[in-house]
Amino acid sequence: MTEQQVFAMEHRMKEFAEELGFQLVTMYQEVVNGSIEEFCDMCKELEHAGVHDVIVPSLRHFSPHEIMQGGMVERLLFTLDTTVHALNEHHSEKTSQEG
Repeated sequence: MTEQQVFAMEHRMKEFAEELGFQLVTMYQEVVNGSIEEFCDMCKELEHAGVHDVIVPSLRHFSPHEIMQGGMVERLLFTLDTTVHALNEHHSEKTSQEG
């Protein structure tokens, strides 16, 4: 993504967070294609801070590979009981053990 595209996406995500009644605190972006270092850092921070909501532009932003994407979402589901809010879907996907 270009710097301008990143800035526009950050702006959209901040507005979306505010619509949901959230405050967007931290953004994570993988610098190296295929890396999960930032994802792991995000998971650690979610657990440390007790936060249970994540906003992503789309689920493909976890990974374009379905198996990898599924594994990342499952980690949020089973380890952190997190709700993933996908900006492109304009609705939340609850990733919890209950639903």
